[in-house]
Amino acid sequence: MEKEEGVSMQAWIVSVRNAAFQLEAADFKVKELDLIIALTQGLPKSYSSLIVSLDTAPLSELKVDSVINCLLNEESRQEGGHSGGGPFLTATCTFERAPATKGTSADNSVQCFRCGGRGHVASVLHG
Repeated sequence: MEKEEGVSMQAWIVSVRNAAFQLEAADFKVKELDLIIALTQGLPKSYSSLIVSLDTAPLSELKVDSVINCLLNEESRQEGGHSGGGPFLTATCTFERAPATKGTSADNSVQCFRCGGRGHVASVLHG
């Protein structure tokens, strides 16, 4: 499944949840992590920085409702509903991070100038 251009995030979420309900109706257990993966895997490249942010969150902190809030906030940001990452996004997309290792930071205010990712610096980027 892929989110097509022009499809709202709300419609995408409904589509993925409907697919999960159909699987459950066929006696296939859909775990919360499966649903999160389905919601995020089919997103366009414009959501890459959000996906990286979610990838760094501990699995125990990822919940479907919080990921959905992040997706809706990111859609709003991309559509010009809010500029920058600011408190609008961080209020609903902040997860507890594992302790930082050398060259990385648990503080997402650190941004890599090479890849644009948060929580590390270019000197620790591999490749």
